[in-house]
Amino acid sequence: MLLITAWVAAHAAADDRVRQAIDRASVYLIQAQAPNGTWNSVVGHELGETSLAGMALLAGGKPANEPAVLAAATAVRERAADDWSTYDISLAIMFLDRLGLPRDSDLLGQLGQRLAGGQGGNGAWTYSLQRGGGHGGDNSNTQFAALASWVSRRHGVGNDVLLQRLDQYFRGSFDQSLGGWGYSPGFGATPTMTCAGLVGIAIPKGANGRRTAPEDGGRRGLVAANDPIAKRALEALGIELKNANKDRSAGINSDLYFFWSLERVAVIYDLKDIGGVDWYRWGSQRLLAGQSPNGEWQGTSSTKNWPFAQAVGTSFGILFLSRANVAADLTAAIGSGGGVGESPPGLGGGTPVIGRPMDGATAPPAVAPTADPGKRRPTPAQNPPPKPAPGPGILDPF
Repeated sequence: MLLITAWVAAHAAADDRVRQAIDRASVYLIQAQAPNGTWNSVVGHELGETSLAGMALLAGGKPANEPAVLAAATAVRERAADDWSTYDISLAIMFLDRLGLPRDSDLLGQLGQRLAGGQGGNGAWTYSLQRGGGHGGDNSNTQFAALASWVSRRHGVGNDVLLQRLDQYFRGSFDQSLGGWGYSPGFGATPTMTCAGLVGIAIPKGANGRRTAPEDGGRRGLVAANDPIAKRALEALGIELKNANKDRSAGINSDLYFFWSLERVAVIYDLKDIGGVDWYRWGSQRLLAGQSPNGEWQGTSSTKNWPFAQAVGTSFGILFLSRANVAADLTAAIGSGGGVGESPPGLGGGTPVIGRPMDGATAPPAVAPTADPGKRRPTPAQNPPPKPAPGPGILDPF
């Protein structure tokens, strides 16, 4: 009995530390927000960074009417109309969907169509959505676009063919010997890009719809973790986590982009353990120990040694600790039943406020206008102004 009491007390104390860390980080983000509602520590990615920070505030428990969230949403709406960056548009879609306001439904549909048009013929995305279906691309841009493509289905964007190409791309580029994916086909596998590939093969499986499975009471049948490629990749990830426990200098110990990538895989697949490792304990211990006194998290890329700090690194820390899931409806379709990813704190995961169909083809229902329609610019039909060349930073580093 004493051992049980001590175990419960220890877990309660850990939960308290997590909550306090999230609260400190949220305060940091709010204080770092510019008067125009943006965060802009990464040159050329103001829209994406603002969307990421807004999403983190919601995941950390801030309400949709929090002034910092409202200011971020206004800034995102104003900037998304003429932005053609894959990272930025993908994050804008995830943030506005997670916010869950009906006023954003039309814009989300437009952005989803823009995202779909930027997929290459090989199934991947690169930095710009303007290439018109060319080949090439990388797995970092592609995992952001894949998640946003799933979200776009809630807003009437039909993209079944797009997701079929995505599935073929990731399955065709999997390195069986290493158990993962690299930055692009032919590159050596890395832990972060292996997470990207796992997300990439889960989403098309979810788009195939629910199946009845007698062994789990008919709750789900397409358990993504049972896929042979996913099994091999999850095993390889577990080895990386174990190796990082043995070697404190391992790059993934401070790679905050990897932390969020790992968390996304775990909540989508609904896993408590990855390769025999408690992934949440693995990451939360490092985040709790490494948070700066001002609430910020700082880290470096495990592959390029670029800094992850300020709003971007801090947002990744919040999203990990919050077990944020922008695709809880995907988890419900293909998860393993671990109870990890189905009930994220905050909004998101297919909010009932908007209640979009999930068949990828049905047009969204009409939405009643709000009292404050806000400023909205029409989406340019073609030839939008070019974006600045990507610079180093978490949104553009891999």
